[in-house]
Amino acid sequence: MKVHAYILIVLACSAVEARCPSACTCDLFNGQKRVHCDVPDSSQSAPLDNIDSDIEIIEVTPLRHGQGNAYGPALPAVFAAFNRLSKLVVQDNGVQTLPAATSRQLAHLVSLDLTGNDINALTDLSLSPFRELTVLTLAENKLQTVSAGDGLQYLTVLQSLNLADNQIRTIQSNAFRSQTMLRVLDLRNNQLRQLPNDFFDTIKRVERLDLRGNQLLLLPRGLLRMINLRFLYLDNNKFSTVPGEFVQTWQSDHIISDATVYGNPLQCDESLSPLVNWVKTPAGRNVVCVVAGRAGDKSKSGNCPVCDSPSRLKGRLIDSLTAGEIGASVSSSDVPFSSRLVNQRPTDNGDSPESSVGFSVIRGGGSNTRRDTGNERTTGRRLPAGTRCSASTCYFFSAVGEKNWDDAQTACKDAGSRLVEISSAAEQRLILALLNEVIREDPTRNSLTRGWWIGAVWDPKTRAFALPSSRRSLPYSNWARGQPNGFADAQDCVEMWDNGQWGDLQCDSHTSNMYICQYYALNN
Repeated sequence: MKVHAYILIVLACSAVEARCPSACTCDLFNGQKRVHCDVPDSSQSAPLDNIDSDIEIIEVTPLRHGQGNAYGPALPAVFAAFNRLSKLVVQDNGVQTLPAATSRQLAHLVSLDLTGNDINALTDLSLSPFRELTVLTLAENKLQTVSAGDGLQYLTVLQSLNLADNQIRTIQSNAFRSQTMLRVLDLRNNQLRQLPNDFFDTIKRVERLDLRGNQLLLLPRGLLRMINLRFLYLDNNKFSTVPGEFVQTWQSDHIISDATVYGNPLQCDESLSPLVNWVKTPAGRNVVCVVAGRAGDKSKSGNCPVCDSPSRLKGRLIDSLTAGEIGASVSSSDVPFSSRLVNQRPTDNGDSPESSVGFSVIRGGGSNTRRDTGNERTTGRRLPAGTRCSASTCYFFSAVGEKNWDDAQTACKDAGSRLVEISSAAEQRLILALLNEVIREDPTRNSLTRGWWIGAVWDPKTRAFALPSSRRSLPYSNWARGQPNGFADAQDCVEMWDNGQWGDLQCDSHTSNMYICQYYALNN
């Protein structure tokens, strides 16, 4: 039986080679009859006239650009003669459009590769006939945006999409809503500065995501919802830290194999501590530091990413850093009055603050004290779950009640408070410490895929961010690197991320945030 199978394979190969043009190679690839033609230049077409009509794979790759393009600017229907064609590769041929007539005749394609052409927009491609397409490669073209309705909605069985090396600046959140079977998404070497957090809700099955070589200023929190992600490539972007929740997710995720952050301007301070500590373990090192060798970059194999700042640590491998070098975390002494204000209302789900009428911080003997009733800690009255207090101020951290900035400010005002206006580095550290304490007790308050609205807004008169209560300039700010970026000229409000850094965002952002209220003018 094996002898007969061998004879059949030899005969099949001989049949393919017998009618193979001199400029091409013909073989069997995964059991399919393939013709690969390296034509001298793009002005010359592949000599396909005399090959078998049952060829299943055709690959045309010019060795150099010629005076013209044999298959551009509109891809011709010449390949339609091959009625069993399942994969078509036409590279570097000046293709700008894929006419509907051509697409209809190639509707049975499973894989289409148009790398290195001159495609400016997905709408220039007639994609609606390709209901069986599982692999689409449009690398090295001139795409700038990916939007819902561009044509991808017809590719419902697509499993691999390669948009690398384009000029993509924006991707709409629902651009890939129809690609529920997508497993591989390659977006490397584009110009993405940010991605909508809800964008990731539509690609939850993706196992390999390549975002290398973009301009991402922060890690999109939506990545944390991608439960099937095995390979994540984030090299050569512009983010300065890896928030602790990412490290926590990667630590507890037994699926993730690679998570690369090489070539980013990492700021080696206490915010990077979770990553630094993790890469010192075998598991963390294997995911973050050994991945480059597996990806073929032997120069980085086994080496961890390096610090970009502060200057005294520039160039240091992050796994060589000590706790003293990157700074200790906020200690309990920085949180002089941290109290879980309990006996919450029976219906209290952490959705909203409560009026501070009659509220006062209890003092005694000239020092900060608290009134205890059994295991309850209260400050003279009951406040909702998610409230924490310092010596003179209390803060409410919302839970399930995601709101846009205006609604968050209204919720705070209705309770006699306001969105927190952070006035100093000390208060910033305090709020971050209180936030972490709240999250430890109630994980529903972990923003993960969102941020926290705070009291800071853009003042068009002064053309600077200001305090909403007084319109005075900010006494303190903690902008992340590259922030505020004024993206889309509409980011007039401010959110605080889980690492304490700030970013500007649209006030009516569709990605609603949680928020922090500040109880002020307390009776001491």
